[in-house]
Amino acid sequence: MTGISLKRFLSWIGITVLILFALLALSFIVWRLNLAHGVNAKLAAIRAAGLPTDGAELNNYYPAVPDNENAAMVITQA
Repeated sequence: MTGISLKRFLSWIGITVLILFALLALSFIVWRLNLAHGVNAKLAAIRAAGLPTDGAELNNYYPAVPDNENAAMVITQA
């Protein structure tokens, strides 16, 4: 191999590595978008069933326990 063909060979290897890296990054992005779409679809189904999907909705979902029936109040007084 002469010096020119070695340079050409190394440049082809560099281009190939860059293309493989770009394909890897693209496949990762597609995977993450697909995953996000699936999670959003499941959350929409949970919301459609009338169930809470975050902390604020969960606080409103369960009724407050009166202090005289709250076991945590008994424990804190012990």
